[in-house]
Amino acid sequence: MTYQRSYHLEGAAFPSILKKLIIFTVAISVISAFLDPIIVYYFPVFAPQRLLSLSLWGLDRYMLWQPLSYMLIHPASYGISLGFIIHLLFNMLILGFVGARVLERIGARSFLVLYFSSGVIAAIIAWGVMALTGSSIFLAGCTPSIYAVLIMWMLIFPEAEILLFFIIPIKVKWLITGLLGVYLLISVSQMQFVTLASVAVGIIVGYVYGIVAFDFRSPFLRFRNFETSLHRNGKKTANIIRRMLPSFPRKGKKGTIVDFSTGEEIDKDEVFMDAMLEKISKDGEGSLSRRERKRMEKISERR
Repeated sequence: MTYQRSYHLEGAAFPSILKKLIIFTVAISVISAFLDPIIVYYFPVFAPQRLLSLSLWGLDRYMLWQPLSYMLIHPASYGISLGFIIHLLFNMLILGFVGARVLERIGARSFLVLYFSSGVIAAIIAWGVMALTGSSIFLAGCTPSIYAVLIMWMLIFPEAEILLFFIIPIKVKWLITGLLGVYLLISVSQMQFVTLASVAVGIIVGYVYGIVAFDFRSPFLRFRNFETSLHRNGKKTANIIRRMLPSFPRKGKKGTIVDFSTGEEIDKDEVFMDAMLEKISKDGEGSLSRRERKRMEKISERR
């Protein structure tokens, strides 16, 4: 089995949906940071950072949009500062660099589900921690979603190498493991239990989603039995939930892939095999999920 030995963004197209997400997040963050000190001076209750960040203050006032809105702004205590710019730029660079490859692999819809579900679930848990600890913190930023995307990146390209600081080659699995360890130490030492809980939930959502929905596996062999059981039980649970939901009849003919030059239907197995071979040539055989490998084996047997 071969793996990609280097990793760069040049070969990956930058998806428009990701570009829109980054532009929207930057715009909302900068506008709220710019207006916040001005509005605080005249209308302290209606400051953007206060209204859009996640807090017990907002929960007590039924501001139920905060589990979503806190992801679209970044903390800015005193307007636009150097720390604010660095935080925003760092998050958006990671989202653009890593998100493009993750989105390319799992699709736009699944990427948006991963990004927003991890952020919203993390916010709900953070609210609970705030209530238990009586914390008055105002939580802002898409850090839980960023870590969910990083975990998915590790599951997809565990053996890929990147140049840390453009000098040091390091595998993705060790880079992500190191980042998690550093963040854990900083959060615990500074007693930041709300942010620690939110990021931990983002990590768990990204890990479970990758295992259950896509049959990915982590690069650490000691977790393989657990991950196989998680995938199997997750699929069973999803099927039970799907059967409980009302079903609606589908209208129209099932979609087909057509060659416009001849008007004839294209064999979907051929399309799938071509896509998988292209993926292997780009990222190595290790980038294939268990489900994709099984389908390739079945197609080969039929032929």
